[in-house]
Amino acid sequence: MVERMSGFMQRALAYGDYTLDELTSAARDVAPYLLASATDAAKFQIDRMDEIVRQWRSEFSRAEWSRLRVIVLGPRMPRNGYVQLAYFRFLTGQEAVGRTLIYGENISGVVTLTSALRQAV
Repeated sequence: MVERMSGFMQRALAYGDYTLDELTSAARDVAPYLLASATDAAKFQIDRMDEIVRQWRSEFSRAEWSRLRVIVLGPRMPRNGYVQLAYFRFLTGQEAVGRTLIYGENISGVVTLTSALRQAV
């Protein structure tokens, strides 16, 4: 992947230009590797998050766990495909979305987070 893209960039720099076909060809050559890497990264992220949440859950009583509130922080656009949101939606159920599972869109800072926490209570 690195060799393929490095070769493309070296040719483009040497000639000072590239064609759309050359760019498309290079992108198609590396796309399967990038997608496989993204899949591996998402799997690792979910597995690690699940490990942490299972540990937390073992430390909570049933009553405490039933009062669980989750705010998933993230950017605006990836909401539907966001790995963390999908994980907690699976864990808490679809009916939790908007009630006890909140997507904190573009939240930054203590004041904004506090406001989101109030909404989740």
